[in-house]
Amino acid sequence: MTRIAPRLLGFLLLSGLATSPALAQMYNAGDACPEPTPGRVFTQEGAAGPALVCNGTTLEVYESVLTGPLRKGIGTATPQATLDISSTDSVLIPRGTTAQRPGTSVNGMIRYNSTNNKFEAYENGAWTNVIGGGAAGAGGANTQVQFNDSGSLAGDAGFVWDKTSKNLALESSDTGAIYLLSLSNTNGGGNAAGLDFWNGSSGRVARIYAYDSSLTVRTDNAAPIELMTNSTLRALIDSSGNFGIGTTSPGALTHINTTDTAGNSVLEALRLSHEDTNSAGANGIGAAMTFNLETATNNTFREAARIAGVWDDAANGSKDGSLRFYTMG
Repeated sequence: MTRIAPRLLGFLLLSGLATSPALAQMYNAGDACPEPTPGRVFTQEGAAGPALVCNGTTLEVYESVLTGPLRKGIGTATPQATLDISSTDSVLIPRGTTAQRPGTSVNGMIRYNSTNNKFEAYENGAWTNVIGGGAAGAGGANTQVQFNDSGSLAGDAGFVWDKTSKNLALESSDTGAIYLLSLSNTNGGGNAAGLDFWNGSSGRVARIYAYDSSLTVRTDNAAPIELMTNSTLRALIDSSGNFGIGTTSPGALTHINTTDTAGNSVLEALRLSHEDTNSAGANGIGAAMTFNLETATNNTFREAARIAGVWDDAANGSKDGSLRFYTMG
């Protein structure tokens, strides 16, 4: 309860009434107005100090009749906000069960929920936990991403964010096949889940995604799709769809290039093989390259020619090999 005593023996009535020792008495904030005139000042500390002002029904404390409603201070004579508590212990806020929440809630309310044992606030039209997971503090080492672990936040050494390099590291110590990242789309068949790759200045540059029965790797610009081993480019698909092996600029739909420094040599660039799991017999075995061309019927193809390498007698593999050319009439 706020009590303001006049420094004079009587009221300082800023409404123009004279002061009188006979009228001197103590008033408290919340008392009924002696005279229910809104804005009437009944007691004031000094010319511009705290005052008791009638709000039409009861007396309300004003920091000053010049500046408006009082900044209420507890433990301080110079409050810096509407309520300023200068203390080292604590503030006990309203607490109760979920069922005891206010019947009419207003954004900005805060209370302790004894059902959930969590602080909660009413924001954006709904009650929500003030601290996610109910944890008093997050656990784990620096850079570790925090997770809800049985109601408390905890770090995981296998999930680390490097703020300096802007890198997210996933790690597992389990044995066998480990799927560190799982992407899913639960919106039924015919929908995809995947990854997008963005460049801050030019937007999305590539995407990898999977439908029900296919995996798609694509670029959204003229950049090629490259395959590398041991940090060396081995093959690529350029922006025209040409596939190059051993070359960065394929000149045909399939372009295979071999490189050496021996000179006067023949390097194997393409190998066709045929394995018979029952072992090839005297009837021979071969591997071939065929040429299929579209007929007069759209999307219908027929073999027009073939080049085959053949063992005439597979049982005698040291000889009788032949290269055969076929044309189909």
